[in-house]
Amino acid sequence: MTLSLFQHLRHELDLTHIPDALVSITGADPVYPMPFRLGEASAVVLALQGMMLDALRTSQEMPPQ
Repeated sequence: MTLSLFQHLRHELDLTHIPDALVSITGADPVYPMPFRLGEASAVVLALQGMMLDALRTSQEMPPQ
């Protein structure tokens, strides 16, 4: 389920031009009993942030992380 949210947000933010081969999200929600998937949402946002920062680094001719 995590990758589907990741892919959905990646498409909505028009980040499909950035390769996601190194992105891996593991685990399952809920960590604590609640109706909201906060762990999944946080992991997806941080993964997208990392992808954008890596794209910025490589656009500035720095090595990828």
